[in-house]
Amino acid sequence: MAHCCVALAPVSERAPQEQRARRHQRLGLAKATGGVAALIVIAVAATVGAAHTISSIAHPNDKTRLQQYATGKHHVIVRSRDGHFTAAFPDQPTPSTEAVHVLFLTVPGQRLVTPIDHDTVEVVWFTIPASVRTTDPVSTLATLTPFLANDLEGTAQNGQRVAGATPLAYEFTVPEPSSRRVGNYYVRVILDGHRVWVLRVQTQSGDGAAALHALAKSFQVTK
Repeated sequence: MAHCCVALAPVSERAPQEQRARRHQRLGLAKATGGVAALIVIAVAATVGAAHTISSIAHPNDKTRLQQYATGKHHVIVRSRDGHFTAAFPDQPTPSTEAVHVLFLTVPGQRLVTPIDHDTVEVVWFTIPASVRTTDPVSTLATLTPFLANDLEGTAQNGQRVAGATPLAYEFTVPEPSSRRVGNYYVRVILDGHRVWVLRVQTQSGDGAAALHALAKSFQVTK
């Protein structure tokens, strides 16, 4: 009777071979997983970098538009022939009118205003009636101030004459009126004979004084 013999590797010889195969499989999987993880890290880093670049372009230095205007980075120069002045605004202003109270009279005022976000930058001008004497400019400005503040639904605070200003100028602030949430007003009044210009910045931020300074610095009376 013939016998068919099949050579079988002893158990002790097969085990190391199977262990080596499994070890190679694990190493291959680890390398593949590590490669995918590296790609993910690179992709995330690239996305974050791109987002940072876009954010930097869209929001340079994270400054508001009023802050940028206050530092002289964004403005347009406007010449008003009717108002006899040139000034820098954050953007092209819109003309409008308003009633101005001088003593117990109401006179028509002209206005250029630029809204930026929740703030405004404005120049108002009007002429004091000839019947009102302006021979004492300092006294005239002191008289005008409470009426101009009242038109803004408030009272003048921190008033002071602007040293060395020509024509004569006076500055004050008007706290936010309780009737509406518009922020504080920062105001400079300029008097030249019977002509008056009122420079105003209205804002809820703490940049009003700097913005008013930028507006006043750019303001020039023309003929």
